[in-house]
Amino acid sequence: MNILHLVQSFDISGRSKVIYDLSYSLEKDGFRFLVASLTSNVRYAFCQNGLRCVNLDKKEGFDISVIWKLIRIIKDEKISLIHTHGKGALLYGVFAKKLSRVKGLVHTVHRADGDLLSENRLVKQLIASFVDKVIAVSDSARLKFTETHNFPLSKTITIYNGIDISKYERNQPIDSGLCELRSKARLIIGTVANLSYDKDLETLLLAFSEVVKIYPDSLLIVAGDGPKANELKRFAEKLGVSEKVKFLGFRNDVPGILQILDIFVLSTRTEGLGIALLEAMAAKVPVVASAVEGVKEVVEDGVSGKLFTYGNPQELKDSIISLLKDKKLCDTFMENGYRRVKNNFSLEKMSGGYERIYSQLIRKKIMHIVLNFDIGGLENLVFEMARMQSKRNEVIVCSLEPEVSSRKIEVDGFKVVYLNRKPGRDFRLLFELHNLLRHERPDIVHTHNIVPLVYGALARFFIKIPVLINTRHGQEDMRKPGFFWNAYDFIITISHSAKDRLLANNKIEPKKIRVIHNGIDISRFNGFKEAGSPVPVEKNGRLVVGTVTRLDHYKDIPNLISGFEKVFNYFGDAELWIIGDGPMKKELEEFVFSKGLGEKVIFWGWQKDIASIDKEMDVFVLPSVTEGISIALLEAMACGRPIVATRVGGNPEIVIDGETGFLVSPKEPDKMAEAIIKVLSDREMAKKMGEAGRRRVEEEFSLERMVREYEKLYKVT
Repeated sequence: MNILHLVQSFDISGRSKVIYDLSYSLEKDGFRFLVASLTSNVRYAFCQNGLRCVNLDKKEGFDISVIWKLIRIIKDEKISLIHTHGKGALLYGVFAKKLSRVKGLVHTVHRADGDLLSENRLVKQLIASFVDKVIAVSDSARLKFTETHNFPLSKTITIYNGIDISKYERNQPIDSGLCELRSKARLIIGTVANLSYDKDLETLLLAFSEVVKIYPDSLLIVAGDGPKANELKRFAEKLGVSEKVKFLGFRNDVPGILQILDIFVLSTRTEGLGIALLEAMAAKVPVVASAVEGVKEVVEDGVSGKLFTYGNPQELKDSIISLLKDKKLCDTFMENGYRRVKNNFSLEKMSGGYERIYSQLIRKKIMHIVLNFDIGGLENLVFEMARMQSKRNEVIVCSLEPEVSSRKIEVDGFKVVYLNRKPGRDFRLLFELHNLLRHERPDIVHTHNIVPLVYGALARFFIKIPVLINTRHGQEDMRKPGFFWNAYDFIITISHSAKDRLLANNKIEPKKIRVIHNGIDISRFNGFKEAGSPVPVEKNGRLVVGTVTRLDHYKDIPNLISGFEKVFNYFGDAELWIIGDGPMKKELEEFVFSKGLGEKVIFWGWQKDIASIDKEMDVFVLPSVTEGISIALLEAMACGRPIVATRVGGNPEIVIDGETGFLVSPKEPDKMAEAIIKVLSDREMAKKMGEAGRRRVEEEFSLERMVREYEKLYKVT
């Protein structure tokens, strides 16, 4: 997902810092940012820190060439959303959106005056029509914008500025020059600000000129630059405190500066929110600030800092002196201020708010294509993905084959479509799929496994599909002509072993292949019993060996039954539960009776509530001869069950041998039986394995993590 930040200039301000921190934070989640400045004043450090920047070289007055430059950038960079900052940028952003195909326009109000652009009614109507969302950095700025622009309050939201609190901990390196200042002064008062009219540093200088009379060994540090820098230096000379005031100019080591301060002062006339104020509170420096809108939403007077009437140097002086005299009050402000920033003004909280707005405005239409809604982990997984993705996107799940009346599909927030594939090569289905794609016009088509992969590739030959992705859920042979793989933008495998096999059998560009492990909704498996704990009376035997699987030749259930025969000879009261259905069911039932195990092997068929059954098992077994990342295996581990599984496919990427269970060679029933008996014989070991398995699923195989990885991929495309 490509986003264009449009700003007036790359100035030295809290606004610029917010843009950089926000962009850096969200790039980790798949967003890509470009910053465009109307003017060529490239001064802020983020242009040298990996964030791409471009100057639009705007001329004086309204420069129509800027609009054409923006349209070219939007087309070349495939921009999905414009995010404007400042009233000048807002106007150009409105025209750029109107004349391009960009999906959304967001404006952030950083100033307390509400970014009043014009009193012209037509301009206000343009803004109301083409701005999708206005984000204000404070409630007061939000209300001011709606009042001055006649803008609907429902299209606005407050997202407080946030900072990376870890950068302001008291272990940051301090410049030697700052250390020297600290050694020469007993008390240091300081501020970090743009030296402009709005910051009213004259009031601070006047107040300090009185403070220094009472505390002659005190020092005032002013960090920052701006249009009034020289004027303020002359004013300090006029007050006779030039030797006690150190103007440091622009600094990029604010955390170090804050560490040497005893009190931080913000004497501003007007403030959107105040990044420097947040930084001081995060650094545990007691703060004194003017009681203006925006600041009052940060500092709780008398709790997390002290407020004074702006423009009143006498009141500011009294506030500073009261803190210098009361160490206990300073300590209270330091701790309360730190907690307030941590709880309300963190970078994570700010980034999360913007990420939600971006995702809401750039909702993608995602179409998943599967062969059918058969009984199996793949189908359940696709439905779980669709359910979670539908919270932020429009999702369609398409089955190439007709609906199966024996399985009821529960749809939650997404659309399900059935096509009518016939056995063999069904070219008519291609036209049916073509018509569906032409009607729905999805942004992303995500096919699952081989047959949908083929039809997806062929469909792209006839109709434009912006992004085409395939996930290989299995481990079976993956040989296909290069045409099919080359038609795809990305191929996803669910295990590293599957990726290696895919590359070995096909000519595919390695950069196209990504590994994303399957995940499950862990909340469905909360409240599980400990492995080895007493079982309910509903169980016919005291020990249960169980599996959940599709009954086909890949799962090798005969091997499990043969192994269970030896387990039964060791534990006469053991039972084998087989949950699932498939083409081999009748054959397996006959095999069980041939071994005389008819009363000890129970076929449960397909069950909806797998969790309640998994919880009754003493050991879960997966005997497959080939496997991707087994959903059934993850579900059993989420229930705290110890595992015995074959060392094939993705199983070794899930099960840690000897820690969460045991891995055995496929088609060796004796080895499988030995591992099962070992687990059933040692209840304490079984308990530890079950607990370790639950932790592993929580950390590495959650549904949230899997969907997050797919969303990152979708955003990159």
